[in-house]
Amino acid sequence: MAEKKAFKRLSKNVIPSNYNITLQPDLISFTFTGTSIIDVEVKKECSRITLNSKEITVASVSYISNDNKVQTAEILHQVEKETVAFKFPEQLTLGNGQLKLHFTGELNDKLMGFYRSKYTTPDNEERYCAVTQFAPTDARRAFPCWDEPAVKATFEITIIAPKDRVVLSNMDVFSASFDETDASLQKVVFNKTPIMSTYLVAFAVGEFDYVEEVLPTGVSVRVYTPLGKSDQGKFALKELWNIGV
Repeated sequence: MAEKKAFKRLSKNVIPSNYNITLQPDLISFTFTGTSIIDVEVKKECSRITLNSKEITVASVSYISNDNKVQTAEILHQVEKETVAFKFPEQLTLGNGQLKLHFTGELNDKLMGFYRSKYTTPDNEERYCAVTQFAPTDARRAFPCWDEPAVKATFEITIIAPKDRVVLSNMDVFSASFDETDASLQKVVFNKTPIMSTYLVAFAVGEFDYVEEVLPTGVSVRVYTPLGKSDQGKFALKELWNIGV
């Protein structure tokens, strides 16, 4: 029997504090492109940063130190370990900096990570939406990250999607506008999240109905449902009212 490899956590030489992530899903080719600017702190000088990444191809990465020195890295995809390593030519000095990445991925059909989900419209047309399921360790299928519950950060999510689709994420919308390069697309920017683990991040692009109610606490709550099935959301809304969320 083959010896089981010991589980190894990511190095804490560098830790994140905020992810600024922009994703553009393609609901025809079932792919997505992404950029990520991660605010990090170098706790111990090193020349290598390793993040969790699965079925993601990182095209480029650079590090900008707090004195504005820029380094680009050699990219080492480590498929079996579900990681990607960035090897820099020089040591990263102590202090704050930014890690900038460009990457691509697949809207898979595995019900994990950032995936595609088929639905039928009220007029019986089959279409797809893009949704997420990150628990327990599948945020790494959507963007390279420290995908460990103890490594928490804030998240700023931007989604570029067709303007006739609903775009959702953890937070409320900060701004929404037509994409500068394609008027058929919308760019939706969400407010920054509280500090949280990667598995709690969520976003969705698709056609949804919703029901809405103002709870006793004065908070307005929406429950989103598939097209034509908003009645199915009324039970969940009633339960939220009953517990006084």
